[in-house]
Amino acid sequence: MSSAGKWPGLLERVRGAADYIREVEDRAQEQELRVQEILEQVQADMHEASAKVQDAEQRARDVQVQASKLIQAAEERANIAEKRAAVAEAWLFQISQTIETEFIIEPAVSKKLARLAND
Repeated sequence: MSSAGKWPGLLERVRGAADYIREVEDRAQEQELRVQEILEQVQADMHEASAKVQDAEQRARDVQVQASKLIQAAEERANIAEKRAAVAEAWLFQISQTIETEFIIEPAVSKKLARLAND
């Protein structure tokens, strides 16, 4: 076979290779576009997740501040109640002391009163 007879077959193989390369390039471009779309979606998802985390952190800080205020108010009310209880105890002690000192009946007087009551 002469070298001129090989040219059409060689030309056909070059065309086949060129077609194959174009197909590979087309698929690679499609995959690159798909990867770019996925990357953009991942970035959007990460941005959304980051925003949600920041919102959650802010809500947690707000709850913590509110809880601290409530705890402080409860502690203040407890301190006031303790002071009132101490004042009430002091008054009760004074009243008790006054009753004991003012209403003590001498034993001789109580015997006399008992005899008078029996008579």
